[in-house]
Amino acid sequence: TVGGVIGLKDPSQTRLWANFTAAQGLDYDLLDRTLNFGATTGSLEFAGRLIKVDVPSARLYGGSVKMTADINTGQPGVRQNMNVELNAVNFATLTRLYFDYKDSQGVVSGRYNFGFVPGQAEKMQGSGNLLVENGNVFAIPVLGPLSAVLGTILPGVGYQTARKATCDFRVANGEIRTENLDVIGQGFSMI
Repeated sequence: TVGGVIGLKDPSQTRLWANFTAAQGLDYDLLDRTLNFGATTGSLEFAGRLIKVDVPSARLYGGSVKMTADINTGQPGVRQNMNVELNAVNFATLTRLYFDYKDSQGVVSGRYNFGFVPGQAEKMQGSGNLLVENGNVFAIPVLGPLSAVLGTILPGVGYQTARKATCDFRVANGEIRTENLDVIGQGFSMI
């Protein structure tokens, strides 16, 4: 459903809205990967060269996602802003898609508020938090060396499924940083 005014001679005069429902789902390319969303509803609001996106409900890999975004068009190099919330999304599917990890398990929930310049992923900046439940977080290569250390201290512990792993994080200058990664497993906790 679409309504409003399009400024053909002067794009700054555009005031347009569009509500959509994609019952069969839709695909969205993010960071050179295609996310396959299930049933999705949302709205777009065009005001001049600014597009406001609101997706309050979308299915994604067994869970759900909400997203809002401010997208500037017609101005190369302008920072775009997004806010994404995940709820119980299949962690293994996401880590396989983006990082080619084959041994992750569980579900991931969290939020990520970030800005980026299209085509320049290294300039992404933002912050958020993650919760992984019933997942093999030590299967992720960056945490993999901890499996061997934990396995030496408590045999078998480094390769078991964690009941819960949480962290707050920041992204800037091509790095992801966290200062509070907490992993709770069967009979152990790692802070």
